[in-house]
Amino acid sequence: MERSQQKTKPHVFFVDDEPKICKVTQETLERAGMAVECFADGSECLVQLSRRRCDLLIMDMQMPGMGGIELLIEAKRIAPKMPVLIVTSYADSSTASAAIEAGAEYVIEKPLYKKSFLLKVRSLLNVISPTNPSLGWGSSERPVRCSHDKNGLRERILDVATTLFAEDGFHKTTIREIARRAHCNISAANYHFHGKENLYVEVFRRQMQMLAGRRLSRMERELSGRESRMNVEALIGSFAEIFLESFVADARGSQVMRLMMHEKQEPHLPQGLFLREVIQPVRRIMRQALVRACPQLSQTNADLCLHSIVAQLLNLLQAQDLFKGLDEKEMPLLNREKSLEHIVRFSVGGIRQYLDCSAKTH
Repeated sequence: MERSQQKTKPHVFFVDDEPKICKVTQETLERAGMAVECFADGSECLVQLSRRRCDLLIMDMQMPGMGGIELLIEAKRIAPKMPVLIVTSYADSSTASAAIEAGAEYVIEKPLYKKSFLLKVRSLLNVISPTNPSLGWGSSERPVRCSHDKNGLRERILDVATTLFAEDGFHKTTIREIARRAHCNISAANYHFHGKENLYVEVFRRQMQMLAGRRLSRMERELSGRESRMNVEALIGSFAEIFLESFVADARGSQVMRLMMHEKQEPHLPQGLFLREVIQPVRRIMRQALVRACPQLSQTNADLCLHSIVAQLLNLLQAQDLFKGLDEKEMPLLNREKSLEHIVRFSVGGIRQYLDCSAKTH
């Protein structure tokens, strides 16, 4: 009888790098009749996900090593129909949008409240009973706060801070001005972010998650559609378009570029944050695709080729900003379409030349 019950239990994977949260969440879900496995990082979760059944993945967004968006996309690749619930301390509409676009069903904000959390989990597992009063809201509990509250003070402060940091950089932006434009007092801003340095990091973290989510989801769609007919020209062309789109598609993309330029001039981010949140997830997927398109390339050489392509694209973005307003005839690189075509041809020619030289030496 016990074995039969164990087989019918919903299997939940929970990923969070905080041991106390893992322990409490595991106990809560197990008491509710679920089998739970906890993981401190995304890599181990993916290994087990490819081996064992998982009916629901619950995960944090901020973790060491593999970022939340990358884990989400890789998990959906392994188990496309598996629902994913994001729980995070840093919830806002941009984080939610990036996660939903990457495949999550819901994004909710910590701290979690037991009954409302279980209600959401059961609804995703399709085992909720609307007629069972014990699953309703507790009179002393508030519902889990959903990250789509666009009128929330925390997000309003983030929006204002993003605009000011993009316009003036870190040093010239003050908490006083951020609070004034967000229509709150300084103590409210400090309550949510504990100082300008932490607020600056959260501004970048939010932009990075949105940037990585947009790029990864677009790349996944492009690559899945080209799997049987992939060639290096189409691959690099798609990557270049997606890369540039994140910066020039709208005012937000231009804002990201200005933030990055200020950060380059006066660094304040923790070392490795941009690498971990944006570069590594995109690089892994693109490197795998490049090796599939050019099987003669090693992983290391694919990385080097990708680095050269990105360097050209970043140089194009900076040059177009620097020479803005000049005539295209005088400065041809201001023509984005022609510049992009040149980068693709130059990169493909370089890769082919490199492969020819490697073949001759062997």
